[in-house]
Amino acid sequence: MKTVFIHTINDDNNFGNRLQNFALQHVLNLRDDITAVTRQSGGVDYYGQINEFRDTLLGQTLIALLRTKSMPFKQAWMWRERSSLFRKFTKEYVPKNSGKQTDLDANLVVIGSDQIWNPEFRKELTSDFLPDVPKKKKIAYAASIGANPYDLKESDKQIFKEHAKNISSISMRERDAAEHLSGVTGNRIETVLDPTFLVDKNVWTNLANESTFKINRQFVLTYFLGDLSSEKRGYIEKIAKLYSADIIEINNPNKSYFGKIGPLEFLYLFKNCLFAFTDSFHATVFSIINEKPFEVFSRVDSSIAKDMNSRITTLLETFKLQDRWKTSAFETLSVQEIDYNPVNSILKSKVDQSKSWLESAISDSLVNQ
Repeated sequence: MKTVFIHTINDDNNFGNRLQNFALQHVLNLRDDITAVTRQSGGVDYYGQINEFRDTLLGQTLIALLRTKSMPFKQAWMWRERSSLFRKFTKEYVPKNSGKQTDLDANLVVIGSDQIWNPEFRKELTSDFLPDVPKKKKIAYAASIGANPYDLKESDKQIFKEHAKNISSISMRERDAAEHLSGVTGNRIETVLDPTFLVDKNVWTNLANESTFKINRQFVLTYFLGDLSSEKRGYIEKIAKLYSADIIEINNPNKSYFGKIGPLEFLYLFKNCLFAFTDSFHATVFSIINEKPFEVFSRVDSSIAKDMNSRITTLLETFKLQDRWKTSAFETLSVQEIDYNPVNSILKSKVDQSKSWLESAISDSLVNQ
């Protein structure tokens, strides 16, 4: 049995990150010749020790008190409740390998997915190419730079050029990034689907059914990471009223249910909503997986001041769903239904293509060792 480590971002407060971490690990472990784990670096499992303390009543209280410096105590306590659901999901579904093992101890390291190569997120971009690991023991699956590739600094492009050649096979999530960096590096870089698409839909359904948060009424769903203008908010409220539906706002910390929504509940909400409104890549993904009518609003992340829409652009163009962008006409109160027959046909083809690339990359790497 071969050991495969996954080198990726670990964020216990991000729905998309938790679900794509689960997805890649799940898909890799479908092979009967490897054991794949998301690696926790370091000789001492500080991550685990900290989370064990955080799960105690004392730890939860201290964290809530610390958050009160920037928000009311009730809101801080709900953040604590949500964080607990995230950690529970991680512990059960995305266990991290810890201890004294390093990437050099694995037979193969898979870099990705998520924004593992986003220079704005990663302080040491070079380290995410794992320069100490031999080329034959590294591949990258659905790695992302997050933003427009043409906005990369020359220094970052040089890092890609220098280190990409030392990875045996590379695939990326965004078409523009793959094409641009192929030119920069001289390497052939494939465009593949996010790993969440590679998981059988029944697996997501079974996880959604584990949700402890249930809603027994019709609802529309929102999940926004950026700012939501009053015009857009008013549009959503009118749509909900038109369909006599409630609005569930996943990311609104002022809602009483905020602390009850973890990754499993996120899956449940996208499985059962009437419509979805979002500016999020993975919210768009799960709208498509669950065959829901949805609309995407453009987002400019104020904390990073970069256009974050390139990921969604590739996604919508892949499935011929460009009309899902909602950029104007907020006075028109309708969410068009989607014919998912052609979408699912494209999805099947792209899933087969992405799985084939991943299988070949893994097999080629293991054979050449």
